[in-house]
Amino acid sequence: MAKLIVLNQSLAGTKHELGESWVTIGRADDNLFQLNEASISGHHCEVKARGDELMVRDLRSTNGTFVGGQRVSEGAVKFGQTFRVGSVEMRFEASFSTIPKVSVIAPDTQMSVPPAVLPLPPKPVVDAADATPKYQVLFVDDSLAFLDSFATLCGELSGGKWQIHTAATADCALALLQHQPVDLAILDIGMPMLDGIQLQAIISRRYTNVKIAVLTGLASEENRTACLANGAELFLEKPSSAEGIRIAFNMLNDILVWTQQKGFSGSLQHVSLPDVIQLECLNRKSLILDVRNAQVRGQIFIEAGRIIHATTGNLTGEKAFQELIALAGGQFQLQTFRQPPERTVSGPWEFLLMEAARVRDEKTPPPAAPEPAKPELVKPEPAKTEPAKTELVKPEPVKPELAIPEPVKPELIKPEPTRPELVRPDENLTRSTMNGESIILMDEGEKTSHQASLADVIQLVCLNRESLILDVRNATGSGQIFIEAGRIIHATSGNQAGEGAFLELLALAGSQFQLQPFTQPLERSVSEQWEFLLMEAVQVHDEKTPVPVMAGSMQADEGPTRFVVRGENIVMAEEGEGKQAAHGGGPKNGA
Repeated sequence: MAKLIVLNQSLAGTKHELGESWVTIGRADDNLFQLNEASISGHHCEVKARGDELMVRDLRSTNGTFVGGQRVSEGAVKFGQTFRVGSVEMRFEASFSTIPKVSVIAPDTQMSVPPAVLPLPPKPVVDAADATPKYQVLFVDDSLAFLDSFATLCGELSGGKWQIHTAATADCALALLQHQPVDLAILDIGMPMLDGIQLQAIISRRYTNVKIAVLTGLASEENRTACLANGAELFLEKPSSAEGIRIAFNMLNDILVWTQQKGFSGSLQHVSLPDVIQLECLNRKSLILDVRNAQVRGQIFIEAGRIIHATTGNLTGEKAFQELIALAGGQFQLQTFRQPPERTVSGPWEFLLMEAARVRDEKTPPPAAPEPAKPELVKPEPAKTEPAKTELVKPEPVKPELAIPEPVKPELIKPEPTRPELVRPDENLTRSTMNGESIILMDEGEKTSHQASLADVIQLVCLNRESLILDVRNATGSGQIFIEAGRIIHATSGNQAGEGAFLELLALAGSQFQLQPFTQPLERSVSEQWEFLLMEAVQVHDEKTPVPVMAGSMQADEGPTRFVVRGENIVMAEEGEGKQAAHGGGPKNGA
């Protein structure tokens, strides 16, 4: 055991026993070692004993933390050495006593029990089978004491379903996100170099699937507005009581357990806004398309594949829609559909996109015409005449040329493959039919869903003749699909490659995807056209789907008959006899 002893005369005899965890020192009530002295900040520094050494970290205090006479952000002292917090001198000593941890305040001041010693919320009793980590949660805070206590406590309250990751600086958090998928990032605002608001903007821009919550001691209205405007799901003040810890955990856990709809989610880069609208309208989806950039923000309401309302700033209707389509770049987010306050758009979406493109082209200034070249006056030089020389030309003998006709090569005409009806392999059995070179999707599923299937994403990428790598993963498998100029050239999943790997990735029930820059694969294992590959995936999906069983009855001359239908076979059994007869084409007796 070790302890801290205050050497200042005004606080003589004040001491604090150290354990294995980080201890915060400051004037605020939520510090484990509270010192009510004017030169000490609310959260001045934090310390942790490690053997015969004390690690000291300054928490951006006003008057600084000093080790060996030098102001430090991090430092270490040995047994018997001193360090200074503001103007308060302390000594680190070994201790063999068992004095309990208490908050210490200056003389003539009422003593209070710090929130850290309040009873904590009870830990949930969880079955061992449910203790497998389900969510990846990242805590970013410059206070190691906070990470050591609150983050660990949240992991315990989750019953083992939270896998906790911690980072004390913004650069450590960004480095972790590069190789570790994260479901929720919980950020502090007051951090050195790069604060939490800037870090939130970077994470929102790079990792669109990561949910963000802000948990800070700087809970000002200005910070709250900035964080929520940048897309934070929650803005909470750091709790200082057992009830506050329980409420904060429940709200953070609610963000995680909110289930997304079936389908794939991901981010599309270098895709125009009309492409996104076309994809959603072709699928007859119902959603709200939230569009924004640094200057403009607006919303487009789509119901069952029809654009019914648009708004941006003071504009509504078609003018607002045209204003949003004219944006040179920005970000979009698909939100759950809700009824708009009014319906200001009524035309077909194809006409709206063409009209918006026409208006945008009219507003685009034509390129400046080059200035006409000015003619240059050239002063003619006097011509010099020379006497003509007579030249004798000796005629060459004419050699008869034999023309050998080239053999006629028969032209091979490669028949175009017949493109049968394309059925997309998802739970809603949404159908896609080929019409010339365009794809018309007819959604027969839930109209409120706004999640695109993996087949939708592949169609969009191939139709736009993009070159990229589609990285697909979920909890059970992962793989990559290589697309070059709109053609699928390679696929890999686990130990499989080629069409088998492609079919396995298409069969995933739902997951996440990410578009990566294109690089040449090690081999080209796929040669079929993407339309036929998707059709093959559908056939495999249909073969694995159990045939529905229908039951009914029909009336024949002999009396009522019970039958069931299995695929193309009708199996009949007369009541009371228990006999069955199988017919391949249909029921007998004219039924």
